[in-house]
Amino acid sequence: MWQRSSDDSGHKPVPTPHNTAPFITTPESLAAFCKTLHGAKVIALDTEFVGENSYFPRLEIVQVAIDGAAAVIDYPAVRELGALFEVLYDPAVEKVFHAGTQDLEILYHLSGRPLPHVFDTQVAAAYVGYGDCVSYASLVERVTGHHLKKLHTVTDWSRRPLSPAQLAYAVEDVTWLLPVHAHLLERLRKLGRLDWVREECMALEGVPSKARVEDRERFRRVKDRHRLTPRELGILRELAAWREEVSRSRNIPRLRVVSDEILVEIARLSPSRAADLRNIRRLYPRSVERYGEAILQAVRRGLNVPEPELPKHEKGRTLRIRPGVPELLNAVLRARAGERHVAPTLIATMRDLEILAHDPRREEARALPLLNGWRREMVGNELVDILEGRATVRLEGRGGRLRVDRAPGASETPPLAPRRSEDGKKPDA
Repeated sequence: MWQRSSDDSGHKPVPTPHNTAPFITTPESLAAFCKTLHGAKVIALDTEFVGENSYFPRLEIVQVAIDGAAAVIDYPAVRELGALFEVLYDPAVEKVFHAGTQDLEILYHLSGRPLPHVFDTQVAAAYVGYGDCVSYASLVERVTGHHLKKLHTVTDWSRRPLSPAQLAYAVEDVTWLLPVHAHLLERLRKLGRLDWVREECMALEGVPSKARVEDRERFRRVKDRHRLTPRELGILRELAAWREEVSRSRNIPRLRVVSDEILVEIARLSPSRAADLRNIRRLYPRSVERYGEAILQAVRRGLNVPEPELPKHEKGRTLRIRPGVPELLNAVLRARAGERHVAPTLIATMRDLEILAHDPRREEARALPLLNGWRREMVGNELVDILEGRATVRLEGRGGRLRVDRAPGASETPPLAPRRSEDGKKPDA
């Protein structure tokens, strides 16, 4: 499928064009194509879907490519992907996506299981100096020199027939994943970072099963909830859970049931009769007719919640930190990330640095990714040394290069034990 061609920047992999990639519309043709996938060690995947008018994104096409073959699968026509899943759920086969979270969620919804052995090129690119959240088109151009024409990014993939231009776009969107994947693997191996990316991609495999928020926690995603009292928030919790169940069972968007704005207004007014609902602006008569009794039942459930069980507004814990300390740690982190061509956000967030600066020996800090694995080796130990006085930070030379001077033995920072008070007990978190 791909070959190497030389240009000014060195050898760049280029895929063989797939002008005759089949458009699969029957289970029989899908089964025949899947036979060509058997034995492949790497399979590139992409999906196109429509999500505006349903609760679950509606899959329209699946693009599949291996070295030497590619196809576009018309999911509404085929309806059953069992033959494809038989290949994809082989843990020995590496599945390559770019920014594949939504693709993985769709496949999880259809199959009921997370896809094993995933490689995300967007994740990998951040570990070799291409930046955080790099777009597919940008990555393809930087790796291969090929400029993708993203002409169909907002096309309606549900309309049939698909045009030759749409099909060509769909094939191109997946075939270039293979040379990009090969290039990234080579770079990661040279840098000794392949295990880092494998670890990150293994976490992606579990995302679909974890992505769903429990119905009774959905109220925390409703806009303007912060202006409600605890009792009103309890009513909103019941209303949001009811809306989630209706939306999912009817496979329609949440806002097509009742909007966030109306949910908050209902929670605030605590209506007890259908007549009260009819007085709420923008709660349409047909909605009152269809959902009125269920809404009133949800309100009553919220009113009956015992006071101690009412939900509370989530508040970020205020940490006692000396001004400027997280910023100093961030400067060191960014310097180390730049030296190693890794996106800083892959190492730690500002909130992580605030937790670390508060006290690196607290359990919350010791559990941070920053103080575990390769992140700890790259910069975590160094940041702890700074916080605990075993290292100092200074600017060196006219260019102001940041330098960390560490005391002898500081680089062998021991595992962080919980700090104890004078009486020998662990302090409260």
